[in-house]
Amino acid sequence: MATRKLVLDVAGREVTVSNPDKVYFPRTGHTKLDLVNYYLAVADGALRGVADRCPAVFVSGTDLPFLHPDLVRALAAARAEHDVAVPVADGHVHHLCAVYRTDLLPAVERQLAGDRLRVGLLLEGLDVLRLEANALPHPESLRNLNTHDSYRQALAEPQPRIALPAGSLRAATLGEAIRLTPALAAELPARTLRLNGAAIEPDPTTPLVEGDVLDVT
Repeated sequence: MATRKLVLDVAGREVTVSNPDKVYFPRTGHTKLDLVNYYLAVADGALRGVADRCPAVFVSGTDLPFLHPDLVRALAAARAEHDVAVPVADGHVHHLCAVYRTDLLPAVERQLAGDRLRVGLLLEGLDVLRLEANALPHPESLRNLNTHDSYRQALAEPQPRIALPAGSLRAATLGEAIRLTPALAAELPARTLRLNGAAIEPDPTTPLVEGDVLDVT
């Protein structure tokens, strides 16, 4: 059976959304179309809002659930005066996991006006810093999950094992690790939380990877 397609009018262009009812976030029930509508609602204001506030933005696709903040920070730090900093893995340029200068917005608008809709085409003529993924922290961030089956298989994989002052546990996020360690949670208001020796804020969404070490001082 063919999957349903939906054609949207986006800035005067017809954009086809395949399988709009596909559930992207099983725990909340949000679909692919929900995600498209969200981006359409916030994109213009978000782009123009950051243009005057920061020199660069990180752009990511929706199929990178293992994206780690350290990879984003490394790309941002490496960009320096380049237009774009983008990772390369096995010869593939991940232009939807890259840091772009915010003042490239006029170039983006010209490209759209010329019906050049592929993001990779934007890199033509720009000063692009290409970085080998294996030289960046957490290159596993570039693992793509493009089907429901691959996403389901990823959810079934064992969570990373995290080292604690008194043993270890499996947790994919800082919030989960704290929830599973009442003693650690009890110490946080008065002490500093450290991840691999670096002081961090207790943001429950912070991702954890195999071998991470949590401690308080």
